[in-house]
Amino acid sequence: MAPLYCIQEMETVLAALPLPNPKFLAAFLIGLLTSQKARFAKIAQSMPGDAKPESQEMRLRRYLDHPDVNFAPALAALLPQKEPWVLALDRTNWQRGERDVNLLTLAVIVGKTAVPLLWCELSHPGNSDTAQRIALVKQFLTLFGSSCIAWITADREFIGEDWLGWLHQHNLPFLIRIRKNDLLTQTDGTCQEAWCYFQRRADGCRNKKQAWFLWGTPVYVGGKYLPPKKTKDGKEDWLIVVSNRPAPNLLTLYRLRWGIETLFQALKGRGFDLEGCSTPRIERFVGLLALGFVWSLRTGMYLEGTNPTKPKSHGRLPRSWFRRGLDYLHRLLVPLAGRTERRGFDRAMLLLRQGHLPAKIRL
Repeated sequence: MAPLYCIQEMETVLAALPLPNPKFLAAFLIGLLTSQKARFAKIAQSMPGDAKPESQEMRLRRYLDHPDVNFAPALAALLPQKEPWVLALDRTNWQRGERDVNLLTLAVIVGKTAVPLLWCELSHPGNSDTAQRIALVKQFLTLFGSSCIAWITADREFIGEDWLGWLHQHNLPFLIRIRKNDLLTQTDGTCQEAWCYFQRRADGCRNKKQAWFLWGTPVYVGGKYLPPKKTKDGKEDWLIVVSNRPAPNLLTLYRLRWGIETLFQALKGRGFDLEGCSTPRIERFVGLLALGFVWSLRTGMYLEGTNPTKPKSHGRLPRSWFRRGLDYLHRLLVPLAGRTERRGFDRAMLLLRQGHLPAKIRL
């Protein structure tokens, strides 16, 4: 029989979070972290208790429809990173059957990964627009305030005159990569495509000391040339970053943005297989997955701090913090998953031993 006190202890801890029904949350996290699949049926099979898997699925659907569920404050309470936070804004998308799923996500960078705080499903494939980005950042400001923001980072997808102007107008520090052919204007009126200011390839990374102008917004600029061997498509490119704040090395700070890419990998193929999820309640469901993610991340960080692993020759760890924590929690929680039924177990052993089947079965 599963140790009941373990589940009760989980419920006690989860009751401190600003989320309803800690009893359900404990059962869900056991189901998620033992099945490691973002699918209702898989999770329901591993949730503890005597209820049938179908009933567990109904509980899950009802929870996702609960009007008081707001994951952002709960996830912020579990963050291992103190304020102010480096935020990363990015989008992840996948196709489930004939349906395109497109999530705009705002996450807090933690080491080489990130923890999602806010997200919204876009009703269309492709890039977000300025109004959608502003709405997500406004939601963050309402919950946490501007003092919690160290930087907002984003890649070349998140550019535009109105968007950068809004960030600068509201005094929100940003680090955003621009396209190589975007026009930058110096204080003397000289205007060129951005890559032209960094075409001397031998100079490496360079930060411009004075603020220039991009679409009328004053920005500090840093950039460098990327040879073909360092780009995805094998063609030469430029990494050019703009900010409304001066910084010693804009490019080094911008690289922190990569943490949100590793978050998406963890939620997808390297963790919970989010791409296999077909629920129409995807926005709420991602919040439950984020709880499992941040618990695994904190566990992995603790394990790495108390018993460090040796990096590989390329300098990276053999397992990420998240993966190490997830593997540890999986082994720990497996005895709590499902249910113990003596009659059912005896029947399973009989089938293994003799292979008896009901006489009514048709082959």
